[in-house]
Amino acid sequence: MKRGLFGFFIFLTLHIPLGSYGQAVKGVLTYAGEERLALDGEWAFYWKQLLPPGDEAFVATEARYVKQVSYWNTHPELKEQLPAFGYATYRLVVESTQDYRVAVEIPGFNLSYALFLNGELISSDGVVSDSKDTYVPDWTVSMKTVMLHEGENEIVVQVANFDHSNGGFFKPIIIGDPDVLPHERDLNLIIETFNIGGVFLVGCFFVGLFFYLGEDKSFLFYGLFVIMYALYISNYGQYVFGTVFPGVPSRFKLKITYLTMYLAWLFYTLFLCELFKEDFHKIVSRIALIIAVPLCLSALVLPMSIYTLTLVPFSVVALVYIIYGFYITLVARVRKRGGSLSIFLGLALCTLAIVILSAYHYNLILTRPNAISVLFTATFFVMSFAFAEKIGKAFSSARALQLETASQKREIEIQARELKQLDEAKSRFFANISHEFRTPLTMIFGPVRELLLAVHDSRPRKYLQTIQNNASRLLKLVNQILELAKLDAGHQMLVKEYVDVSKFIIETAESFQLEAKSNSIKLLLRASDQISGWIDPDALEKIVLNLLSNAFKFTPGGGTIALTLSLEGTKARIDVEDTGIGIPQDQLSFIFDRFYHTESDKQASSGIGLSLVKALVDQLNGEITVESEPGVRTCFRLLLPLEKDETEGSSTIGGATTASEEMAGVTENGETPRILVIEDNDEVRQLIADVLSHDFEVLSASNGTSGIATAIEQTPDGIICDLMMPGVDGFEVCAQLKQNEKTSHIPIVMLTAKADKESKIKGLETAADDYLTKPFDQKELIVRLRNLLESRRQLMHKYSQQTMLKPQEIAVSSIDKVFLEKVIAAVNTHLADEGFSVEELSREVGMSKSQLNRKLQALIGQTPNKLIRSFRLQQAYELLEKNAGSIAEIAYMTGFSSPNYFNAVFKDEFGIVPGQVQRNKAD
Repeated sequence: MKRGLFGFFIFLTLHIPLGSYGQAVKGVLTYAGEERLALDGEWAFYWKQLLPPGDEAFVATEARYVKQVSYWNTHPELKEQLPAFGYATYRLVVESTQDYRVAVEIPGFNLSYALFLNGELISSDGVVSDSKDTYVPDWTVSMKTVMLHEGENEIVVQVANFDHSNGGFFKPIIIGDPDVLPHERDLNLIIETFNIGGVFLVGCFFVGLFFYLGEDKSFLFYGLFVIMYALYISNYGQYVFGTVFPGVPSRFKLKITYLTMYLAWLFYTLFLCELFKEDFHKIVSRIALIIAVPLCLSALVLPMSIYTLTLVPFSVVALVYIIYGFYITLVARVRKRGGSLSIFLGLALCTLAIVILSAYHYNLILTRPNAISVLFTATFFVMSFAFAEKIGKAFSSARALQLETASQKREIEIQARELKQLDEAKSRFFANISHEFRTPLTMIFGPVRELLLAVHDSRPRKYLQTIQNNASRLLKLVNQILELAKLDAGHQMLVKEYVDVSKFIIETAESFQLEAKSNSIKLLLRASDQISGWIDPDALEKIVLNLLSNAFKFTPGGGTIALTLSLEGTKARIDVEDTGIGIPQDQLSFIFDRFYHTESDKQASSGIGLSLVKALVDQLNGEITVESEPGVRTCFRLLLPLEKDETEGSSTIGGATTASEEMAGVTENGETPRILVIEDNDEVRQLIADVLSHDFEVLSASNGTSGIATAIEQTPDGIICDLMMPGVDGFEVCAQLKQNEKTSHIPIVMLTAKADKESKIKGLETAADDYLTKPFDQKELIVRLRNLLESRRQLMHKYSQQTMLKPQEIAVSSIDKVFLEKVIAAVNTHLADEGFSVEELSREVGMSKSQLNRKLQALIGQTPNKLIRSFRLQQAYELLEKNAGSIAEIAYMTGFSSPNYFNAVFKDEFGIVPGQVQRNKAD
């Protein structure tokens, strides 16, 4: 394709008409109606004279003849070398074979002129003068239409130049068909304007592409090369720049021409250097830079007469670099560099354009200027294929990279899922192990505490105390392992509060005073500032406790442990320093690794505490460092931010609510409260039953399924349920019981080894009323149960005093509200039926008589009989107030068997007889 385009542009160039030459002799030229005729040959030349048109003036002055077209300071016919600065008159006589209306194409003159035909001024540029002070330069091309009369026609051109290094005019005046020349000129101007505009936009595109891609400088240099060329060529040929901006001074236009010519060559060189880095010699580009800088400066600051002298030597240098460009592209082609063929063909077109331009410049051919423009445009078009090839390869590489990235992404996603599954399995493993440890620990703690209360002999008590201490240590270890598992899985959530940090840390550290005293260790607590801020108190407490515990482990008697708290910017700084055995320098970087032990602590530490501290500090976005001198000191330094993070939750810690331990363990009706224990571990279930048996009637179930069945059948006053059970777990038990009308009112205490907040939240979301972790304190379990039952008892007492129930005002769940509405609707439906009994009401609501009785007792403290009677009495009271009938009629309407019985129960309920209600209403 590139070779075909190359051939097309060569064909286009070779088929441009060249025109014809007039070849004047001794100042006389014949015109016979040619379509295009150049007025070249011998012109009469009058140096240092500005002669007016007319035969008399020229007859009186001796003429010299010069061959046009060339500058007056380069005429070989003259005996002396004329200076570039000066003024002169040119004269030519055109003998026309008949009258012709002709178009005259007038080129630019250096640097002002006035053209006369048969004594009439037909065109001028600037102001022609014999003095530099009064002469005004300008440089444009123009087209005029005039009449040539049969016979002689005098053409006189006055020219003045005091700026340029060449004077006169170097392109011939052309006359020809007035229908052809203006049309060709307009067409050429359109084509050249289009070409220049297109080339300029291409250059801007490549410059923009560089700034978008930001790496490959070949895009930048090529874009600048193209832009400079477009600006240069706009001041050549048809002088598009001067046509678009006619008011711009010629001196400025010429500066732009030379400056853009130099820069175009420089950027072309840098472009090749960047494109073929492996083949282009760096010294060549450096030489180009060294040459271009002074040339550009000369065009900017020096006068026109000096910088225009650089054209010939610059052309030689440019030609050398073009030849070198051919050499580099051939080398690159041999080495199979990308884009080398496109650049080679582009250089060939560019060289052809330069050859034609030179031939046109020296009047070897007469051709339309757009031929040069077309070739230069073709040059950039063909060269752009190099970038198309480059971008295509880049896109292919990007596509391959994209596919590879997508494949890697899929692999990473699979690995991430597998890692997530592994983390989840690990978390479940730790949770299950935790549960398995906590359950036997419950069996250890409970009996040991009971034995410590019962045994007073010092020797057995010592053993019991040892058992309790080691059980506590084991529980702490289990908690730390579970904490680390949650941190690893990302399940540990920060709950920041606004905390008095100084008070909190000092109070936490004060708990070590007894241990310090018993071990003869001096514990110093210092707080230099009153520090408050947002922090997770639970995490802070664990950090401080672990660091102090670690310090006590390795500080011998007589040593000192100092905790210092200060404010550093917006962060709390905590220093925990001890005078213990220290840590060797080569082991400092490992002490936060999980299960790592230094040589001195293999028996003293589990290797988990400091790892947990580091994980918690990281989660708080804090920093922890350690310094140590073996045998002298060790100091842990923490920096913890105290600013609130809006993305994190916050809450306030409050103390546990307790009920009076002296509260009687009885229900509203005097019965002993019935508690259902659902626990899969036989020993734990029996232990809980033993603990509760003194205050409650205990029912037991060994799994979730039997627990649900027992709860529905027996309707206990409270339920204690283990969370982790085979089959139906505690969450499902709670959810099913809370959605069942028969059991939705029963308070449930969730008992589990899962102590994390997420499990607690999930349990509470399933409407569990309380949450207690294993191993539990027996007293705490009893107190929590009593609290729940007492709150229920207070609600029952409140609603039992109400004659008329309003379900929407009762603080119960939506299930219980629906149940009460169903009960009231059933009673209201059978209001006048004196035979409507508790058995029928039970059938209406789908419960047994005992279930209905316990449900209503638990919710409103009323039996079904009392509820039916109270509802009827309330309806009767409203009917009496409305005077809806006689007392006997109202009694029968509300389901009472006789007016006398109605009067008796009415008075018991309201303290007045029914007739009094009617009388009070009448009054």
